[in-house]
Amino acid sequence: MDGRGPAGTAEEQQGTANTPAGRTPEGVAGGVAGAVTGAVAGVVAAGVAVAGTAVLALHAIGATTVDPVALTVSDYVAVPGGAALLGLAAAGLVTAGVALVRAAPRCGWPRPVAVLLALWCVALVLVAVFPTHAVGAAPDLASVVHRWAGAVVFAVPPVAGLLATRGPGGAAARAAGLARWSAGTGVAALAFLASHAPAVLAGAPPFPLLGLVERLAYLAMLGMVVVFGRAAAPAAAPAAAAATVPAIPAVPGAGPAPVPSTPPAVTG
Repeated sequence: MDGRGPAGTAEEQQGTANTPAGRTPEGVAGGVAGAVTGAVAGVVAAGVAVAGTAVLALHAIGATTVDPVALTVSDYVAVPGGAALLGLAAAGLVTAGVALVRAAPRCGWPRPVAVLLALWCVALVLVAVFPTHAVGAAPDLASVVHRWAGAVVFAVPPVAGLLATRGPGGAAARAAGLARWSAGTGVAALAFLASHAPAVLAGAPPFPLLGLVERLAYLAMLGMVVVFGRAAAPAAAPAAAAATVPAIPAVPGAGPAPVPSTPPAVTG
């Protein structure tokens, strides 16, 4: 008997005990998942921060010319630097959207999520490129494109968020509260679109609280996009890929492999 048991020698046990937890396959996978999630969440949060800061700057610049209760954020295009700040706000959200589109396959979200988020990014670009018409002026082609693209900007994120709570990545999305935020944002977006519809579809006078309703919907959307970024956790790897090779237990009572002896040299 050489003291070897099912757990191996004392040296083997000491080596196993000294193995850092982060060096195990499970620890490495967890670290990679955390790094990916943190990177996506950081990019999304930064993009939303840029958009929010630009919109706040628009409110400060146009405080005396644009009524925030009756007029929409798009009407700030008429104030000095308004077009540039609206473009910056759109660019911030496009950055967040692109980060989510790239993360969608790793997160296990259904394919329509990435398609909808890509459509959202395109709509944001159209909103920035095609400004709305001046207050009191007749709508032109640019303002028509702006209005319909704006409807997509508000309508798409809640649908994409709800879809992301399904599939392999649904658990992380639900844990981040994405379903609740998507539902709330969807209600706010629906209220804004409904208040906007009579003027767009029938030429009726604008809803007197249109600007206030839009700003509430916009704030809800910004919050939801941040939560979307936090929900971007990579889906669990298949069990076969994550499985590790089990250690071969030592045979009780078995000694070390014999070392062949060197035959003595034959001398003449």
